Amino acid sequence: MTHPERGATLASWARACVREKFGAAPLAAPDAPWCEELAATFVTLRWTTGALQGCIGTITPHRAIVDDVRSNAIAAATRDPRGKLLSLADIDQLDVEISILSPLEPIPAGSEKGMWTHVTPGTHGVVLEAPGARGVLLPAVWDRLSVPEFAAALKQKAGLPAGFWSPEVSLSRFTVEHFTDRGSRDGLSRALVSPDRRWSAAVRSVSAR
Repeated sequence: MTHPERGATLASWARACVREKFGAAPLAAPDAPWCEELAATFVTLRWTTGALQGCIGTITPHRAIVDDVRSNAIAAATRDPRGKLLSLADIDQLDVEISILSPLEPIPAGSEKGMWTHVTPGTHGVVLEAPGARGVLLPAVWDRLSVPEFAAALKQKAGLPAGFWSPEVSLSRFTVEHFTDRGSRDGLSRALVSPDRRWSAAVRSVSAR
């Protein structure tokens, strides 16, 4: 179920959780009825220049959405090796992006080419699973890749060769609701939360259950 106010609430909550991790006073968790709904989310932290600080998420729901956002926000700030070491003073300089994933939709098995016809560029993120391997790309990657390039990048994300294919490969697609809480620019706070389609370009770490 979609709740119009939850994007703004979750984006602010994610920032508060990261601030608390770095020593700020804790804030009470949101308590709206939807807060207990199970959901899978990604939290992306990005500098106002556009540079990526971190992106961590889950692909299947296994905890309340506010708990998922909290865990992923802290992990994006502290566990993604692409980012620099942060201090409390840095947190308000970051854009905080929340992606709420739809349920995964398995794509019917078939040839590689046939399976990709079920994916809409620019709309769907994709999860690839094979024996001992799993990878996920968010819809942002369509901004710069064709279908063959997206497929190759997804395989590489899963630790597989770009040209790999096997009858044991499965694909699932998903969409996202996306919200951004803007960081401070030029010393002025611009905590503007609005849905948009500027996705994280890549995902380093995925907690999949």
